[in-house]
Amino acid sequence: MQQLLKAAVILMGVLIVAGVVALAILIPQRMGGAGWFQQGAQSISVPAPSGSRIASVGLSDKRLALHLQGGGPDRVVIVDTATGAVRAQIVLAPQIPETAR
Repeated sequence: MQQLLKAAVILMGVLIVAGVVALAILIPQRMGGAGWFQQGAQSISVPAPSGSRIASVGLSDKRLALHLQGGGPDRVVIVDTATGAVRAQIVLAPQIPETAR
């Protein structure tokens, strides 16, 4: 009888560990992200004039915002992190003072 009880306790322990592992894998998947375990790191190429540098970076949901300086006017480039495609480019143009008009 004790051997049967011991086997049942071991089996339940294994089931608990398997359940926790399954939750650790399924919860990130169901929350909308592919997850680090499915998608490896990828390299993307963002077109920018020579002399440009990344001044700052922001990440929101599945978009990456790159603030680029140098090589022309400052600009913000929005990149889709899932595909690596440039979704938008915002050029920061200098404002002309009212007295110069």
